[in-house]
Amino acid sequence: MLYAPKAPPQGNRASEYENGVKGFKRPSEFYPGEEISTKGSLGEFAPAGIKQGGFSDCWFLAGATAIAENPVRMHQIVHKNSRDYASNGIFRYFFWVGDSWVPINIDDRLPARYTYSNSKDYFSPYGADRSNFGAMWMPLLEKAYAKLNGNYDRTEWGSGYESLRQLSARPVFFFQHEKIKASEGDEFALFHRMSKENHPMVISCCNVPGGSAAPDGLQNAHAYTLLDVVEYKGTRLAKIRNPWSTEGYNGEWSDKDTKNWTPANLKALNHKLANDGVFFMPFHKFLNKPFFRSTTVVMYNDFTT
Repeated sequence: MLYAPKAPPQGNRASEYENGVKGFKRPSEFYPGEEISTKGSLGEFAPAGIKQGGFSDCWFLAGATAIAENPVRMHQIVHKNSRDYASNGIFRYFFWVGDSWVPINIDDRLPARYTYSNSKDYFSPYGADRSNFGAMWMPLLEKAYAKLNGNYDRTEWGSGYESLRQLSARPVFFFQHEKIKASEGDEFALFHRMSKENHPMVISCCNVPGGSAAPDGLQNAHAYTLLDVVEYKGTRLAKIRNPWSTEGYNGEWSDKDTKNWTPANLKALNHKLANDGVFFMPFHKFLNKPFFRSTTVVMYNDFTT
């Protein structure tokens, strides 16, 4: 269900759904003749190539991709019989609500967007699409989370605090950047430790007045994933992922910054100029106005016995 008819969404979202969604279709109808795969060519629940769709649920996608930076962590969310694509289109997922894991069963029929091009009718997912590597795990997970919340509209707008908690069942902490009272060195040490301990992190952009544009090509009121913070040749950098699979960022150390991205620097920082959603920016900019305003981190320790 897109929204509850007895409690329609405010503003023009109801008309956007009605005009934009033309029924529900299975992946085999979106991609006729192609192999449908949960994990795609990468063979795991990889965050690479994830693409947000028409729902304003970047906060959920950023949380899910942050968890999936270690793909094995998705196994507690995805039932063992749903980790590979099921031809019957039935899948089960788990979300942490209150003090227990709640199971959610779905089929694979997804909201469809209609396009007419070259005298042909085309349909594509209205929500999250399959990844650039052919993985369907995010559209299916998005539908399961919408069902948990009652409908897709109930997932419009939220916070990384919510998504990380319900996808991990672990303690979550919120850092408002302007309230961190420490030297930049101490701030860097804090974020460096959290990234090296592999704690999933969602960051919120941007710290600008309402209605103002975000700086350097970033997207205002948008959630990203913080992947790492590093110090390289005396320069502190933040490594970030955009769940749109495109970067947008065009400032210092962006993929367009040919001055900084020499072949040696690309190799040292294991980076590719691919506009794939992953980018670097100066750490001092990341932490301060008018750039990212907050970081949410889940203390995700993987224990082995």
